[in-house]
Amino acid sequence: MSAILLCCTPVCIAQQPGGFTLKGRIVDLPTNSKLYLVQDTDTLAIATSQGESFLFIGHIDGQANYYFLKLDTSITNKGSEALWLTNKNMELTGTLKTWPKLELSGSAEHLEYKKMMKISDSSLTKEEKLLEYKKFVLHNPNSLYAPHLLTRISGLLSSEEISILYSGLTEKAKASHYGELLHNNIKGSKSSNWNDTSNDITYIQDFTITDTNGSKRSILDIAKNSQYTLIDFWASWCAPCRSAIPLLKKAYEDFHPKGFNILGISIDKNKEKWQEAVKIDSTKWVHGLDNVQEANKYIFGLSAIPAYILVDKNGKIIRSTYISKTVTQTNQNNLPITDLNLYQTIAELIQQ
Repeated sequence: MSAILLCCTPVCIAQQPGGFTLKGRIVDLPTNSKLYLVQDTDTLAIATSQGESFLFIGHIDGQANYYFLKLDTSITNKGSEALWLTNKNMELTGTLKTWPKLELSGSAEHLEYKKMMKISDSSLTKEEKLLEYKKFVLHNPNSLYAPHLLTRISGLLSSEEISILYSGLTEKAKASHYGELLHNNIKGSKSSNWNDTSNDITYIQDFTITDTNGSKRSILDIAKNSQYTLIDFWASWCAPCRSAIPLLKKAYEDFHPKGFNILGISIDKNKEKWQEAVKIDSTKWVHGLDNVQEANKYIFGLSAIPAYILVDKNGKIIRSTYISKTVTQTNQNNLPITDLNLYQTIAELIQQ
C-alpha cells in the first residue's frame, strides 16, 4: 500500500477531490505539537496543532484503510487505537488523559470495525464468532471493511468458502486495498505448498532465525524445551499482529508455567524497527528475525500475517493458521488457530 502525503496544517481546509479531511481536537495537547497518521512503513499525513486542534488533509489509496495517530515522542511513545479512515470528511476527539482511546465520527468503516471488535471480545464461542464474521461479509457486500475482515478470517475458511465470499463483494469493495490484497491471496494460495490440502505436513521443517542478541537459533532447539510452542509470524508494521499482543501475553502468563511457550518470528526488513517493537511490546518470550532462510516465504509460502503454527516439543504440528491435510485430519472438530481462538485453543490443549 502506498499513501500520498499532503499539506496537513490547520490552515489547509479544502478537501482534495476524492480525498479526506480529518479535523481533530485532543484536550491538553500542547500547541505546535506534531501529529502523524501512520501505518506500516507509510506516513499518510503530518499535522501541527494550533492549540489543542489540528487538521489532516490527504488521500487514501484503495479508498479506506486503518491508521494510527502518533504524537510527539516527548508526549507519548504509544500510538492511538486503530482508526479506520476513508476518503470523506471526518472528526476525531479525545484527551491525553484517556489516550490512546479516541472517538472517530464520519467513517462507516470505523463503526463496522468497532462492531466486529466487540464480537471478537465477546463470550461467544469461536464457531459463533466465525459465523458472525461471515454473516457480516455476506450482508455488507459494499463495505470497504468487509474485505479486510475476510482477510483476517481467511485462515479459518476453506479456499472455496473464501472464493465464494469474495465473489459476493461489489466491484467497489473488490477495488479497495484489502479487496485487491484478498484477490492476490486467493491467487497465491493456489500455488502455495503450505495451503495445498493434498500435502501431508506432519512435522515442521527446521530452520534458523537470528535472535535479539544476534545469535543464530534453531527452531526445533527452541521448541524442544517446552511441551507446546506457538510460532508467531509477525512484523512491527502489522497492525493485526500488534493488536494480538495482549491476547498472546495472557496466554503466555497463564500457561507458560504449565509448559507453553511462544516464539515470535518477525519478517521485518528493518532490524531497528523490529527491535523497537519488541521493546515497546515488552514481551517475555524469545524473538527472532526470519532473515536467514526466509522461512515465511520459502518453507510456508505465507501470504498474510499474523500466522500461527503450534508445535509440540518434537516439532509435530498440532494446529496452524493454514489448513493442511494432516491438521484437518487430526483435528476434525477444531478450527485452524488464529488470534480469535488462540487462548481457548491453548487452554484446551494444556488441560488434556
